[in-house]
Amino acid sequence: MTVVLCLAAAAGAWFYGRYLLRERKATRSARRQRRAHERAASPPLSARLLQAWRWTAPRAFPWAYTWRPGRKPSRGALLARPGLLAPWVRVRLSQHLLITGVTGSGKSCVFIALATSARAAGYDIEFWDAKDGLEGQPYEAAGIPVVELDDQPARLAWLLTEELPRRAAVLKARGARKWDPDVDGPELVVIFDELGVSMTVLPTGPVATLIKKCRAYGLWIWGGEQIGKASTVDTDIRSQFQGRIALQVGRASDARIVLGDESVADGWAPHELPSRWLLVRDADHKKPRPARCATVSDALLRRYPMRPRVSLIKAAEPAAVAPVAHASDLGGRTQHATRNARPDEFAEAIERALLGGPAGVREIARATGRNPGSVHRKLTQLTVRGLVQGTPDGWTLPRIEE
Repeated sequence: MTVVLCLAAAAGAWFYGRYLLRERKATRSARRQRRAHERAASPPLSARLLQAWRWTAPRAFPWAYTWRPGRKPSRGALLARPGLLAPWVRVRLSQHLLITGVTGSGKSCVFIALATSARAAGYDIEFWDAKDGLEGQPYEAAGIPVVELDDQPARLAWLLTEELPRRAAVLKARGARKWDPDVDGPELVVIFDELGVSMTVLPTGPVATLIKKCRAYGLWIWGGEQIGKASTVDTDIRSQFQGRIALQVGRASDARIVLGDESVADGWAPHELPSRWLLVRDADHKKPRPARCATVSDALLRRYPMRPRVSLIKAAEPAAVAPVAHASDLGGRTQHATRNARPDEFAEAIERALLGGPAGVREIARATGRNPGSVHRKLTQLTVRGLVQGTPDGWTLPRIEE
């Protein structure tokens, strides 16, 4: 009996020791996995030192990051510098550019650096402000026209109906297909401070038409946006920007929205950039190369003033009698373009969308850049007032009986 009890005790001790060993291994494996996750979440020492150096270098050596005019503007503007002794990152001015980044990342600094380079190269500039004139102060000091948010629809119409046809006539008279600034005059750059805010008052269709047509006429669009989601800027518009300048964003998901999944997988990581550091991706920059944006003071921008140009807001001409309802009949008051009172811009946008014929709610929403629900509610209001009517082919404007 004693032998049996001893063998049972030994077997129990062996099984219990084996259980404790398995538990210890499992606990040690869990500790190792947890430590690996912590190391992966926190950047290595080299990355932390690099981030500290990127923050310290521009403040310790400001002369190395101060903007200077390029000797050959045709090669591009000197926009940013990766390091103290590294060559400048050049960006071609004659292209559509989309600058993305969170608030405080340095979009305004990038715009001022590009605008100063453009003025030094002889470009004309317009700044379309969306912040009640706050961002346009340095441009006004340099004599650069600033278009307020309420005046942007009138200016967009002037560009499409007068400026582009005038430039097309210049090219036809010369028998050329591309704008030559040495012969035809300076190129024009339109800067949208906040493209998403401007799109709340601008129709999507005309803006997309302007971006698509203006390349041959020496007119370029530079837009700034927080992230660049399709909810704020239509995909048809964002796809026209062949140049992208990505500043700091909050998360990797935002970086994928800005540059795409493939670019992030290839090493483009704007979510790891400090403030005022940027990545340039265009036809001349195929690899990620973080660089610090140049420092440009307001005094530097004032060194390159613009000559007086045509008034930004054209006087309203008497409208010809049309066979369809006029925009003022859709709920807005007839007014001069420079008055502070605002018309019913939503109703006018619907009228412009319906001038081409019957259209559905979604087609009108795409043309006006509004939500389909708000478009349907507005159409219902206009239908009750007899200014819009529904047909089997869609919504249309009623004919005026002579």
